[in-house]
Amino acid sequence: MFLVRLAAALAGLAAANPATAQYWATRDVCDVQELRIDPAVISQEELAALRTDASLIPNSTGNYWKITAPSGAVSFLWGTIHSTDPLVLNLPLPVEAQVRKARVAAFEADFIPATRRLLEYNRSAPGFLRSYRAGLQDFDLPPEVEGWIQSRLIGLGWGEDAADFLTPGGLAELMLLHPCDDFAAGIYPTQDAFLQTLAAIGGARILGLEPPDRLRKRLNNPKDADLARDFVRLYAGYLSPDLSEAGNATAFSLYLNGENGTALLFERRGLSAYWGASEGPALQDRVNAYLLDERNQVFVEGLLNELPEGGVFAAVGSWHLPGENGLVSLLRAEGYQVERILLDRESPSP
Repeated sequence: MFLVRLAAALAGLAAANPATAQYWATRDVCDVQELRIDPAVISQEELAALRTDASLIPNSTGNYWKITAPSGAVSFLWGTIHSTDPLVLNLPLPVEAQVRKARVAAFEADFIPATRRLLEYNRSAPGFLRSYRAGLQDFDLPPEVEGWIQSRLIGLGWGEDAADFLTPGGLAELMLLHPCDDFAAGIYPTQDAFLQTLAAIGGARILGLEPPDRLRKRLNNPKDADLARDFVRLYAGYLSPDLSEAGNATAFSLYLNGENGTALLFERRGLSAYWGASEGPALQDRVNAYLLDERNQVFVEGLLNELPEGGVFAAVGSWHLPGENGLVSLLRAEGYQVERILLDRESPSP
């Protein structure tokens, strides 16, 4: 999620030729040559202003946190980035050491099915396709964005007519994927999957904090048609072909610096530039109310069953950590001591 949303915001979500949406993601764009916050993407003045505003967000900086239960039992919380890039697979040594010795490793979801029946269920792509042609009219998208979606689906192998038959939840789930990860698909894991692999090698019990198809089912519910519309509009807008190596480098750098609050605020500016000063931030708020706030409550409930014993390594998307409704604040409200562990590559707290 982080790379898709932030990299697009860094590009300004500019409109472009709809026929080229998938083809911006060339190896030249996707292979970051140098980690940097590029001044061509964010000026020094704008970056300073964003950092000042981000300092007002609780726990806005930091990806690694120590959790101490009232009993004294210790666990850890790590903010991930959902990317296959080797730059983010090169984990800090303290993080890698901790996940290898965890008693329980908790992730947003465990995508390894527990039974053969579930395996068959997942392989049949339930909830992705409907039997009638519906199209994209329900999402109120600009014509160029519809073109970006169609191009993206072709690039994923679904075909040019797939947008007419995909369910809202299925379409939204496919929009979560970043085109740059297509190159390494099936070869490099996402950081989340890499962490889960290390945890399994170390003998940890894997805990999925929500069912892997929860998003798809939620957005396919007719009662949540408005949320599905918002979700597709938000993520489809990120398929703009104007992304660049500089934008990806900047997105990675902000993540590796632990500057999650700054990244969220920059996304807000990018959405304002594309959807308008009123609708852009409102769209972010509506989607994040579910994707971050509501799911954070679910994640905490799952963690509370394990944290009293300690030995938990919890890894969720880094944007789940900051804010009044972020995991750090929610865990503190449950009586846990949550302290940031400053990593060598990160910025100090503002």
